[in-house]
Amino acid sequence: MSAALQELADDALVRRIAPGNPDAQACFRQLYDRHAQGVWLLLRSRLPQEADDLLQETWLRAWSALPNQYRPGHFRGWIFQIANNCLYDRLRRRRPTEAVDISKVAGRDTPPDGELLHDERREIFTRCLEKLPP
Repeated sequence: MSAALQELADDALVRRIAPGNPDAQACFRQLYDRHAQGVWLLLRSRLPQEADDLLQETWLRAWSALPNQYRPGHFRGWIFQIANNCLYDRLRRRRPTEAVDISKVAGRDTPPDGELLHDERREIFTRCLEKLPP
């Protein structure tokens, strides 16, 4: 890698990452070298076992988005936002997708909310009927 690339600011490197530019990969590598450790530490603090995969996903998304979706001025913040988005996407995929039948939860003696509402409405209706004249 040339010393000239090492001295360029992040925004200057981003501008040089364009289709057809022979320095594009070297410029991206320079950005990676500057910021990858910080991004990895962030990811490791949240999901230690998946930090390496998330780091790779972060930089793949950045490569796909550059230079079109980057707004000049704060590459470090931008790449950290991508890392956070990757992290949140991974956590969302872990959420259970099936509805849980609350009545089958161990130690649960009360009926599910829908049944409680139905029982409450029935009780109110019965009280109203009792107040009506014969």
